[in-house]
Amino acid sequence: MPDRPERRRYNQLSYMQVLQEAAGDSVRSSPDRQQVILRTLAGYAIVARMLLGIVLRVRILLVAPLKPDAPLLWLVAGLAQGVTVSSILCIIVIIASWKLSTEVMRVLLVIAFILNGLLYILAGEAIAYLGHGLHPESLDLALHHRLVAGSLQGGAGYRMALLLVLYTAALLGAERLARAATTTRVTLPRLVMLALPGLISVAASPYLNSAETTASPVVQLLQMMSESRRFQQLRGTINVPGPTFAATEVRSLVPPLHHAFIDDSYPLAYMPPPRSGAAIRLARKVRPNVVIILMESLRSAEVGAYGSPVPGLTPNFDALAKDGILIDDAYSVGGYTPEGELAAWYGLLASPYEIVIRNRPDVALWGLPELLQLRGYHFLWSHPGDQTFYLSSRFYDHRGFVVSDGSSFNPSEPHTNWGYSDKALARRTVSLLDRFAEPFAAMDLTISNHHPFELPPDADSFRLRLPEADAARAREDKLIGQRTVPMLRTMRYSDEALGLFFRIARTRPWFARTIFVIVGDHGTPTKPLRNIRSVHELMQLRHHIAMLFYSPLLPGGMRIAGPASQADIVPTLAGLLDIPGPRAGVGIDLLDPTDRAQDRPVISWNPEARTVTVTTKTLTYHGGIANLGSTPIEFSSEMLIDTTRDPVGLENMAGVRPAETARLRHLARLYVEIYPSLIATGRTGLPPYGGAPPVAAKVAAPR
Repeated sequence: MPDRPERRRYNQLSYMQVLQEAAGDSVRSSPDRQQVILRTLAGYAIVARMLLGIVLRVRILLVAPLKPDAPLLWLVAGLAQGVTVSSILCIIVIIASWKLSTEVMRVLLVIAFILNGLLYILAGEAIAYLGHGLHPESLDLALHHRLVAGSLQGGAGYRMALLLVLYTAALLGAERLARAATTTRVTLPRLVMLALPGLISVAASPYLNSAETTASPVVQLLQMMSESRRFQQLRGTINVPGPTFAATEVRSLVPPLHHAFIDDSYPLAYMPPPRSGAAIRLARKVRPNVVIILMESLRSAEVGAYGSPVPGLTPNFDALAKDGILIDDAYSVGGYTPEGELAAWYGLLASPYEIVIRNRPDVALWGLPELLQLRGYHFLWSHPGDQTFYLSSRFYDHRGFVVSDGSSFNPSEPHTNWGYSDKALARRTVSLLDRFAEPFAAMDLTISNHHPFELPPDADSFRLRLPEADAARAREDKLIGQRTVPMLRTMRYSDEALGLFFRIARTRPWFARTIFVIVGDHGTPTKPLRNIRSVHELMQLRHHIAMLFYSPLLPGGMRIAGPASQADIVPTLAGLLDIPGPRAGVGIDLLDPTDRAQDRPVISWNPEARTVTVTTKTLTYHGGIANLGSTPIEFSSEMLIDTTRDPVGLENMAGVRPAETARLRHLARLYVEIYPSLIATGRTGLPPYGGAPPVAAKVAAPR
C-alpha cells in the first residue's frame, strides 16, 4: 500500500498518462504493480458490464409490450447510465485501495459488479414483462419469497441464471487476465470522463423518451430513496398527503344522479335515489347468498364472450354469459389483486400511494360486509395461495371473515409455485360453503393464471388452436411463444376450474339462492396475440376485464353497456338485495338503466406506469405522473382518445381538444389529490351517525 508521497507521485503520473496517451504515446510502467492490476480489472469489468447491458437492452427492445419511440436514443442513454454506475463503482474502489489492501479491493470490485449485474438482470426481466420501470410498490412485493419463487418458474429462471453465470465467468476471467497486466490505461480522470455522459443522461431523464425503462436500475433505486415519500412504501409506513382541494370536490367523481350527500366530512356518503321501474330485480323475495369469484388476470381480450380471437378458450365463462348478465367495457380500479378485492367489497378506487389491505388493515370502511352483517350474513375469504403476500388475514379477520388460504389445503392437492390449483380451490370453496349457515357472502380468488403461467398438473388435455396467422406470429415472436401462449393455456385452465366450481355448486341446495359475480381482478401487460399498436391499447390491457352477474334468481342472456368498474359491484348488489338507507362511493347500479344513463367517469390507476385513466362513454384520458407526492400533481404525459372514432388510440387529441382534456385532467387530479387521504383517514364511507354499525366481532366458524 503506497504511502502519502508515493500516492501523490502516482496520481501525478496518472494525469501525465492522460496527456501522453492523447498525443499517441504509451506509458509502459506503473509505480504500483497492484494498482495496475486493480485498474486493469476495473477496465475489463466496465466492458463486461457494458456487454451485459447491451444484451439486456436488446432483449427488452425485442420483447417489451410497447417499444420506445426513439430506440437508438433509448439504447444509448441507458448504456451511458450503466457505464456511469460502473465507473463510479471503480472510482470508489480505487480510492479505497489507497487505505485498504489492494487485493481485498479486487475481490470487492468483482462482488460489486456481480451484484450490480444481478440487479440489472432481474430488472431487465421485469421491464421486458411490464414495459415499465421499477417502482416502490412493485419492489415491495418483489421482495416477498412467494413472488420470487413464483416468477422464477420455467424459462425465466433458467434464462436469468444462465446470464448471471456467463457474466460472473467473464468477471472472474477478467480478474485472471488483469494479473498479467504490466501497464494500464485506466486512470481516475478517464473514469470520471466515462461517468459524465451517463450523469448528463440522468439529469436529462425527464425529457427522454421512455425515461423509466431507460434508467439504470441503480439510478432508479437511488431516485426512489431520494424521494422519502416513495421509499416509505418499502417500510409499510406510507404517509399519504392531505388534499389540496376541498374534500367535497371529490364528488365530481360521483354520477350526477347521486346528489343527496349527507356530510361534508364524509364527502362520498349519499342517499341513493329509488331504483327505477326498469331496474332488474330478483325473481323472488329471498335473502340471497353472494359469491364473488375474483379471477386472476381475466382480461376481456381473450374471453370468448367478448370476441376472443382464440376459439374455445373460455367455454365455461361463455356458457354462463349466455344465461347471465354480461357487462361490456368493464375496468379494474387498479393493477393489484387486493385493489380489486376492495373495489368488489367496498366500492373503493385504488389508492395511488399504497395497497390499503396490506398497509391499513384496521382502517374504517363501509361496504357490503357492513351492510350484510346487519342482515345476519356470514363471510368467507378463500384463496389457494399464501395470504401473507398481502397480509390479507389481518384485514379480513378484523371484519368478521373466516379466512381460508393455502395453509389449510390438503398437501396432496395439485399445486404450482403460486399455490394450489384453481380446481383444488373450487372443490375446497364449495366444501366450505356447504358448512356455512345461510345467508353467506364469500369471495373466491383464483391464482393459476398468474405470471409466469405455469399450467397445474390437473389441467384437462386441451390443444390450443390458434388461427393460422396468429400461430405463425407465435412462431416468429418469442414473446408471444414464451409468454402469451402459456398465458392462454392457464387462462383456459382457470376457465376449466370455473366450470368445475359450477358443476359441483349446482348440486347444492344453496345454489338456487345465490348471486354469483365473476370478475377479473385486473388485466395484465402480457402481449396479446395481435400486436399492440398504441400506448392506449397497452393501458387497456392492464384494466379491461371481464365482468358477469349470474344467478338462477336473475334473468339471463342480457348484455349491459359500459363503461363499468369493479367499484359498481357494491351499489349493484345493494340494489338487487333491496337494501335501503345511505351508501357511499363512486359506483352506480349497473342493473338500473337510469343510473347507467349518466355519463360518469370511470377511474383506473396503473401502478407500474403511474398513470391515471379516466374513461367516459366517448373519451379516454391517460395522465402519467412523474413525481407522485408533489403538490399540486403535475401530469408529465397526457393522452386524450376519442374512442368512438379511434378505438385503437392512434391519434392523441389532447392538444386538439383542450377543453375536454382539461375537464378530464381535473377529474384525474381530484382523484389523486383527494381520494387517497379519504381512504387513509377512514372517510370514504358513512359518518358514525349515518347508520354505520361498529366493526362486528368475528363471526362463528362454519358448522
